[in-house]
Amino acid sequence: MKRTWLIGLILLLSVFIVSGCATAPITKTSLTERDVTVLKGKWSGTRTVGTTPGGITDLEIFNDTVPLRGRLLIHGSQLKRSATPVVLNFGNGRINNEGNLIITDERNEFEFSLYKTDGKMKLEGKYFLAGFTGTLTLQKE
Repeated sequence: MKRTWLIGLILLLSVFIVSGCATAPITKTSLTERDVTVLKGKWSGTRTVGTTPGGITDLEIFNDTVPLRGRLLIHGSQLKRSATPVVLNFGNGRINNEGNLIITDERNEFEFSLYKTDGKMKLEGKYFLAGFTGTLTLQKE
């Protein structure tokens, strides 16, 4: 009898431990022009070129109304911020029909989806920059 009780207790504790280790679901947040205020501020993360790690990227959004203004800093190293990054200033950030942030200029395009989990936000997306394509993941600072 004691053995059955002990096995039951171990199984119950195992369920609690496994469920406690589960991560919160990451859900895409569809943006509208009314709620772009969450985008204002500094974002930092990494990018890939194709499937190769490409380096650190910083995004700063200066205002909280459309069109969004800001700048992207494209650093060459994936380990540290370079002293002379490529700077892309923009003043035309908008929200597309899919609820994603779009930043473009004459030759470059960035598209980000917003994800929220555990009170943290990240932007994930794809880019076309100076003939290269890849992906970006940026965390809100």
